[in-house]
Formats: sequence, C-alpha cells, structure tokens
Amino acid sequence: AGVSVDTRTELVRLDPREYEKLKASTEARKAQADASVSRLTKDLENLGKRLAIAKKDSETADRELVRVEGLAGTGVLTKSDLDRQRLTKSLSEKEVLRLESQRDTAEQELARARAEVAAAVAADEKAQLDLDRTIVHAPYPGTIEARLVDRGGRVSPGNPLFRIVDPNRVEIAVAIGASRFGDVGEGAEARVWLGEAAGADWTGGVHRISPSVNTADRTFMVYLVADGGLRPAPVPPGAFVRAKIPGRRHRDVIPVPRVAFVADHVYIAEMVKGDEAVVRKRTPEVLRFLPEVALVTSGIEPGERVVVTNLEQIADKSRVRIVDTKP
Repeated sequence: AGVSVDTRTELVRLDPREYEKLKASTEARKAQADASVSRLTKDLENLGKRLAIAKKDSETADRELVRVEGLAGTGVLTKSDLDRQRLTKSLSEKEVLRLESQRDTAEQELARARAEVAAAVAADEKAQLDLDRTIVHAPYPGTIEARLVDRGGRVSPGNPLFRIVDPNRVEIAVAIGASRFGDVGEGAEARVWLGEAAGADWTGGVHRISPSVNTADRTFMVYLVADGGLRPAPVPPGAFVRAKIPGRRHRDVIPVPRVAFVADHVYIAEMVKGDEAVVRKRTPEVLRFLPEVALVTSGIEPGERVVVTNLEQIADKSRVRIVDTKP
C-alpha cells in the first residue's frame, strides 16, 4: 500500500501454462484449416480444367454426331457407325455432369473449410488475448491503497486484485434537490470544501449529471471532477464535502419576492401624491418560482413598487401610504 504506479507497472502475473497450451492448440487448428483450404482450392482448380476439357469433348461429339447422321442417310456409313457415335455423345455428356457434380461438392467443402479457418483465427486471437491477460498492469496512474490478493493465491474472473486511487483526479458526487433539476449544466465550475480546514478547498467541473431524480429523497446526482494535485492539501477520497455549484443564468427577468404573491397575482403601488399611492392588482407572467423569489418575464416593469406587507388588508384600487422604514 502507498506505492505509486502507472500504466506500465506490472501488478500481477498469473500462471500462463494453461493458456500457453491452449494457444498452441489453436495455432495447430488454424494451420490444419489453412492446409485444407489450400488442398481444396487446388482440387477445385483441377476440376475446373477437367470440366473445360470435358465440355469441349462433348461439343466435338455433338458435331461429329450431326456429320455421321448426314452420312448415314446417304448410305456411306452404316447404322452401327451411327450408334457408336450416339454412344460417344452420351458418354461425353455424362462425364460433364459427373465433373459438374464434383465441382459443386468441392465448392461446398471449400466454403466449410474457409469457415473453419475463420473460427480457428477467432479462437487463436482469443487464446492470445487470454495469454496477454496473464500479466495485469495498472489501469491508470495512481497509488495502491490496498492489496486484495496474495502471492500464490487463486483468483477467478471478477475478483478484485488491488484498490488504486488517483489523487490527481477525484470524482465527487453531489446530491441536489429535484427543484433544481435543469439549473445545473455540464462544464459548470464548482467550489468544493472540507470543513474549515485551511487550504482544504478545491475547484471542480461538472463532469456528468444524472438524467433522473431519486424518488426516495427527491434528489438527483451531479458528479464533479476535481484535480486534487493542484492544491497544497489533497482531496481525500471517501470524505464528505460541501459544494457550491453555479446554476443557470436567467436573462430579461425581474426577480420579485415570493412573499408579494397572493395566489397568482401581486399588488403594485402607483404613487399619486406625496407618500400616498393607489394599489393596482397585477397577474404577471412567471418563468419559474425559486425558493425566495419569482422570475417574472412580463406584467411588471422595472422600477415599479411591489407591495410585500399587509397584503391581507388591501385590494385593487385601495389607497395606501408608503412608510419609509429606513433609519
């Protein structure tokens, strides 16, 4: 524990003998499949040549039969000569059919042999990959926090071997209330701090945001990535921290205190004389309600006075007196 490693560091070497035997077996299977393809390819080439000769012989027999039939009609050749030529033509046609059947069979065998080669190549590549995996390297630069396997111990796929911490890149999960969903964007720079320890604060960017809200506590997760190596005090993995994340900026809106709202409307005080004013009821358009203010897009103009006290005692067109409470 506490040893620094990088991606070139060899952490574990597994016993490779079983994988070496499997690799030798797949190499032999691949060589045998390659030999079968070579033999069948050569046989198919020879069948093609023999078939071409047989087709020429059949064509020659056809022409000779036509000539003999003409001569037999004139009495120059006998019926026996005609029968012999017909037999020759029949035999040549049968030879063509036999060679075509052999060619079709050879093509099927060659296709199977090529499929066997592909399977052998895949098996050989997997055997090589398994053999390469007998040497385990660190997946990323960091520090070994714990060793979970001993020399000579037996392991199986899925068993953890080491716990490695990268102090220069720490992911921090922050739970935010569901009402803020959509206010935080990826890339936003956040401040993270741990208690009141001097120097124990960092900055991190929003790396990813959970696409859903947890129904149990009505929060969603935002994941920050902090570079712990840039501060005098390293980011302690596993510790609870606090974070401040800037939200989305709203432009062309007027913030109005939520206490000014009675249902969906507010009261505007229009000054008429001195400190006297007339109350006007307004129903503004609200982009969204935040915990303390409402973001109004229309219905209220900048500089207008919004009544925030004694709302239960006024109504539309009420006359009120503005009291200056400043000392």
